[in-house]
Amino acid sequence: MSLWLVIVTGAPGTGKTTFGRRLATDLRLPFVNKDSIKERLHDVLGTADIAASRRLGKASYGILFDFAETLLTARQSFVIESNFSPEFHNEKFTQLTEKYGCSLLQLYLYTDGQTLYQRVQERRERGERHPAHYDVFSAEEIAQRTIQSIAPALDIPGIRIDIDTTDFAGIEYAALLHQVRALGVVSPAGADEKHTHAK
Repeated sequence: MSLWLVIVTGAPGTGKTTFGRRLATDLRLPFVNKDSIKERLHDVLGTADIAASRRLGKASYGILFDFAETLLTARQSFVIESNFSPEFHNEKFTQLTEKYGCSLLQLYLYTDGQTLYQRVQERRERGERHPAHYDVFSAEEIAQRTIQSIAPALDIPGIRIDIDTTDFAGIEYAALLHQVRALGVVSPAGADEKHTHAK
């Protein structure tokens, strides 16, 4: 059975978490993401200001990659999601594939800067962001930063699929899911089920 690390990445506001959760559910794979870790840390430790939020973010990445290594050691494919940075995470993912022999599938979500700006502002107005995230302190700052420097894709080995999320309804999700499954990205249980149905 092939070992896959499915990476969902892109700028804030591209829909990474919603997309990643749905994909992991359909593939019957574990889903781990940085923001969930950061929110749980905040619930215990609090976040007094932007500096504290950034410290929690840094700690969250450390825990996230610990989870990744635990799953890979168990030969478990999974979906991992965050706004990963090429500067900090190219080397980390390359090391993981070399150490564990896993295949990397990068799903890079993107849209234009103005759409991101609008989504960040609307998310703030709806009050749906957990207080762990520093954009609740300065939504204007993060929105402007998003426009000025839209998160680039990772430069790592493996397969990359770019997904335009400007119109969520226009994404051909069923075709994408079929494409991912065709690569062999399924859980052992999912593979057994498919084999049974094929008889």
